[in-house]
Amino acid sequence: MKAKRFIAVWAAAAAFTAFYSGLALAADGFNINKTLDSLAIPFGIATYSLVITAVILGFNIRKKPKLIMKWHKRIAVTALCFATCHGLIVFSLFVLEKYF
Repeated sequence: MKAKRFIAVWAAAAAFTAFYSGLALAADGFNINKTLDSLAIPFGIATYSLVITAVILGFNIRKKPKLIMKWHKRIAVTALCFATCHGLIVFSLFVLEKYF
């Protein structure tokens, strides 16, 4: 039960950090470059945290295989979503900077 609660808190903290930091940094005015720039770093941090958590769970899968595998898959999918968002943000920043 402790591991389940720890993983849930860790994932929630990573998601909260990404969204709250990005929105707080972009609150001073709507400029698409500033907004995307302020979201790129928190999404990268959240992605890194989720990937590390998934790796740690993968190494500890022998202890409680069903429970840990369930959370490992969920966190890995969440990390993939965050990584995709982070990649799209960084790519769009590159395109906006280069061509606009």
